Amino acid sequence: LPLPPPCSCLFTLCLLQRQVLCASNADHTQVDPLRPPAGVPLGEKLTFEGYTGEPIDVINPKKKLLEKLFPDLKTDADGVAKYKDAAFMTTKGVCAASLKDALVR
Repeated sequence: LPLPPPCSCLFTLCLLQRQVLCASNADHTQVDPLRPPAGVPLGEKLTFEGYTGEPIDVINPKKKLLEKLFPDLKTDADGVAKYKDAAFMTTKGVCAASLKDALVR
C-alpha cells in the first residue's frame, strides 16, 4: 500500500487534530516547535518539492500512516524541517526549529 504524499498527512495532522510538530533530540529532553516564517496565513498548506496531493479528511489510526512518515522527518544542519530531502515549504519560506539535525514528531 503506497503512502499518501507527506503534505496530505501532515496538513491533516496539524489542522484537524490540532497537533504541533516539534523537533527533538533522541532522548526527547530538548523539544522545540517547528515555526513557519513570519506572515504565513493560518491554515496554509505545507508543500514539499517533488510531492503533490491534497489534505485527506481523516487519518485512520489503524493504518499508522504518520508512524510510517516519522522516520523521514528531521531537521537539517540549519534547523530546516524536512521530509527526506524536501523542506517543509510555505509561500513565505521554510519551516524551521532551533534544534539542528533533530527528529521531527
